[in-house]
Amino acid sequence: MKKKILLIAGILLASLTVVYVFAQQYNSERDFDIMAEVTITGYPGNNTVVNIPPRIQNMPVTRIGSQAFHRENLSAITIPDSVTHIGVLAFANNNLTSVNIPNSVIEIARTAFQHNPISRFTVAPYNENYSSRDNFLLSKDGEELFAYYGTEKNISIPNGVTAIKSWTFVIWAGDAEGGIGLTGVTIPNSVTSIEAMAFFDYITRITIGANVILNVGGNSSSSSFELINFDAFYNDNGRRAGTYTLNNGRWSRN
Repeated sequence: MKKKILLIAGILLASLTVVYVFAQQYNSERDFDIMAEVTITGYPGNNTVVNIPPRIQNMPVTRIGSQAFHRENLSAITIPDSVTHIGVLAFANNNLTSVNIPNSVIEIARTAFQHNPISRFTVAPYNENYSSRDNFLLSKDGEELFAYYGTEKNISIPNGVTAIKSWTFVIWAGDAEGGIGLTGVTIPNSVTSIEAMAFFDYITRITIGANVILNVGGNSSSSSFELINFDAFYNDNGRRAGTYTLNNGRWSRN
């Protein structure tokens, strides 16, 4: 009987040893500093003037999610200096006339503010990633053009821009892309490249400098100026500077 008891005790001790060896031991949760963050995904509120708080439930608001304020009939919005990302169509299809991007933002979806009657789009001066001029969203150094949030149909690209990025003047219309209604564009001599699918409008007047490289990043079926076959005409004419006009489906250089 004594040997049987000792055997059982030995088995139990061995089992406890195995559990101790293989069980993961954790530090106390109090040993760590953490930061929980808030992404706003929707707005069930009723106010048309919205001041987004910098913290919700004592956590910083860092992201405005895709379509979070889409079609909410907003007339004014304040984005706090805690937000780092603004998603696709986040504030699209509202009645916003003024938008200020705070210093904290590091990423803005190109379509975030489309279909708003914006007359004043600005970026806070100490933002390290973006700048703005005349309602254009630019890189911090002003050399890359990402988006245009104004309402003018005959526009002049700011001097100093060297690259116009893909989809700069393209918006989403349902499940397809569309233009913003441009009829004319003046491109300064500082621009050296325009990426594929930068424009998607029936533009009839283009002023452009010499030797601009078009359709950057595209392929044989794409172009910088979709719908109007400008790329081919400009390239075939030696990429010369000038004002080009479209009449009855034919381009000419003045």
